[in-house]
Amino acid sequence: MSYLFHDNFRSCDENNRACNWMVLQNSDLSHQHRQREDGRYLITVTGNRHIPNTPKLREFALKLRFAVDDAMAQNPELRIYFWYDAAKRKGHFVACKLEEGQCLVSLGKEHGNHAAIIATQTQPFNAQQLSPWNITLQVTEKTLGVKFENCAFEFDAPEGNSQGGKIAFDRSNFFGAL
Repeated sequence: MSYLFHDNFRSCDENNRACNWMVLQNSDLSHQHRQREDGRYLITVTGNRHIPNTPKLREFALKLRFAVDDAMAQNPELRIYFWYDAAKRKGHFVACKLEEGQCLVSLGKEHGNHAAIIATQTQPFNAQQLSPWNITLQVTEKTLGVKFENCAFEFDAPEGNSQGGKIAFDRSNFFGAL
């Protein structure tokens, strides 16, 4: 089955919330640590999972463009969850982080409140290159390919992907919005 999801964040409900997204909340604040603006979706605080309304996916290619809105942001990180089960708060993730002139990409696993890093790879990255940045995540039964701008990373796919799951997003703690 082929499925295409694209969102330009122009459609919203009566509360100005992006219509094509669900938020798995870890706090009871009504704004859900997000804002929708025409053409962009802002994740304002870490902790919640921002989940596009898609079917469960086992193999997919994800292309996204993200930015950090504050030049003072120290070591911004984007987490992309895949094969995610929101009811169990369980799945795998790829964390992309810029730190000390390097791009660090980690493959990890989360279950409940526990997250563990399985593997990390690094490549030099021009710290002067300002956002927005492009990321591509290619997930197959056997491999995970991550491309962060010109840096390419490849990992063996974790076991247990037969059912697939949702894609979700979160960010690390830093000043500003993602």
